Amino acid sequence: LLLQELAPAGSFVKQGDQVASFDRLHMSLRLDEHRTNVAMHEAYMRVLTAAFGVRRKAQEQKIGKAKGAVDKAELDLKTAPVRSAIQNERFRLVLEEARARYKEYLDQWKWFDDSELSSIRRLELDVKQQRLGLQRAERNLDLMAVRAPIPGILVVQTVHRGGENAQIQAGDQLYPGHFFAQIVDARSIVVNAEVNQVDAESLRF
Repeated sequence: LLLQELAPAGSFVKQGDQVASFDRLHMSLRLDEHRTNVAMHEAYMRVLTAAFGVRRKAQEQKIGKAKGAVDKAELDLKTAPVRSAIQNERFRLVLEEARARYKEYLDQWKWFDDSELSSIRRLELDVKQQRLGLQRAERNLDLMAVRAPIPGILVVQTVHRGGENAQIQAGDQLYPGHFFAQIVDARSIVVNAEVNQVDAESLRF
């Protein structure tokens, strides 16, 4: 993490003031990537849902047409008393075929419905995951700007630089968990100090 800005050490800050900021370029690029992924997944889900609707309608029409063929074959078979044996046998075969096709379409319907709905469900989960990634990226980008949680005095920590200890400053490279500053509540301060015994008489509390 590259520290870009840091408030002056010893300055008084109010709650909510920005006291430091880190390089946001990498996180901004990741945020743009997440936004693109979310948009792509949402667009694909809309396309898939629309295509599912079209295929579902076509399957419903196919089933309706097969059911109509069964009804017609049943009606034709009811005219058996006035038909020849050959004609009746033909009607019976047509009815069997129509019923078999109708049953096949109904069986296909359940498989089709389950398959399409599971595909959409998987895509919905993918979209949800991409949105969560986007929200995390947005939060991380906000965290690149550090704000004071309480009012107080900014105390900047030291870091080993060039063979000696020096205060952390803008441009330093920090790592996750690196303690770089703290805000001291000026209303109540505890001071730990070493004092020569001779000077102790001059101390006042």
